[in-house]
Amino acid sequence: MLAADPSDSSRLAALSDGQADGNVGTLVGKPVAILTYSLVINKVAKVENLTLEQIRGIYQGRYTN
Repeated sequence: MLAADPSDSSRLAALSDGQADGNVGTLVGKPVAILTYSLVINKVAKVENLTLEQIRGIYQGRYTN
């Protein structure tokens, strides 16, 4: 739970990676999206300047070596 002032329940936000199993009281679900991607390449691989298309190909399985 996040709150600027924990005693002020009108400003609480609960974040979850799935639906709640039990009683959620007066909380109302609102879908949000937070996506963070990071591509880390070992210096030993000597790979530099990948294009976006090449990175997509890696994640899509077109490049495996």
